[in-house]
Amino acid sequence: MTSPAAVLARATKAVPATKYAVSVAGLAAAVAITASFKLGIAVAILGVIVMLALMVGLLLLSAGISAKTGIVEGPAVFLIWGFAILILSTAFLTMTVSFFAWPRAWAAIIGPSFASPGSLVATSATARTLPAKDSSYSSYKLDVFWCEGAVGAEDFARSIEARLSGELAFAALRVRRLSAASTTQPWAAGYEIRVGPDGSEDAVGRRLQGRLAQDFAEHEFSGWAALKNTPNYLSVFVCPGTPILGYLSTRTRRF
Repeated sequence: MTSPAAVLARATKAVPATKYAVSVAGLAAAVAITASFKLGIAVAILGVIVMLALMVGLLLLSAGISAKTGIVEGPAVFLIWGFAILILSTAFLTMTVSFFAWPRAWAAIIGPSFASPGSLVATSATARTLPAKDSSYSSYKLDVFWCEGAVGAEDFARSIEARLSGELAFAALRVRRLSAASTTQPWAAGYEIRVGPDGSEDAVGRRLQGRLAQDFAEHEFSGWAALKNTPNYLSVFVCPGTPILGYLSTRTRRF
């Protein structure tokens, strides 16, 4: 059975220019791999330059080994010593970076503006410039309740907790389960935000509503008054599919 390698070898023998097409395909594969890992344009450009340099180096080394004249032998010897020095220098600098944090990182040399978010170059630079959490909620505690029996409620509640904990600074943030209530008196209906009935928490509740609308646009969170005042306490309910029964049909909507 003919293998792909054998077909490629026969094609190269029949049409020598095929080897250049293989080289182009190799470069295209390198670009595709770079894109799949989202390494950034700086890493891609540097990688292509290094690959081309190595290809030229291999060509000269191969020619130098088989050369019968000194025309190519000189550059080949130079490359041998050059690559030896480069490899030893890289190993030495890797050790000094590991043990003494010297020299500077690549991002510090070329500047973070050349690196795209998510690239290896940008990782250390962007990690230090992440936006600070919104501290306007720092005096509030927030509970995210999910209703037992509601399909997907727990997973969505935990998604809310994960997103808000990374964006907002609460005094406390918890995910809590609501046991199945009776069919005549459910705890909540749909997606809700509960604030104090005296109106003092309406402003912060509206801000939280806007944040949830920004992060989870597929769901609409409505604001309702709690049964009693609970200073510096907010609650979010995730109870999709729950009927509006009992006191839920007579309560006051705030926003």
